[in-house]
Amino acid sequence: MQEQLMQFIIHHWFLWLAFAIVIILVILEEMRSKFNAVPAISAQELTMLLNHEEATLIDIRSRELFQKEHILNAQNIPISGNDIAELQNKLQSKKDQALVLVDSIGSNATTVATKLRTQGFLKIKILEGGMSAWKKAELPTTNR
Repeated sequence: MQEQLMQFIIHHWFLWLAFAIVIILVILEEMRSKFNAVPAISAQELTMLLNHEEATLIDIRSRELFQKEHILNAQNIPISGNDIAELQNKLQSKKDQALVLVDSIGSNATTVATKLRTQGFLKIKILEGGMSAWKKAELPTTNR
């Protein structure tokens, strides 16, 4: 059995090399995401944060979605594509404050928050699951 395995490895060394490279890349990506990860908070944690601390809630969804429904006291700064320049400029005065980004499901907020974090916004978080998680938790929204 061992001899067959060695024969296979010798004859298909390129498959083993590709396998090793994939494993190394997966490990490196996991390590990178752990060290650079933007903290994600649950809807309940966001409620506590908004009630007990100075936190600014930024909704990065489109203006239309925001007007239909949003979390009370959220500010709408829509992001088109990955252009965060406008958001960065508007939030510059709040760079040292706790910020929480909200989008529809949390994926776009993660990308935007990661970019902002590299620009010095170190107290930035995202709502895990976005507005979908907020509504699923049956927490209040407004359209005003």
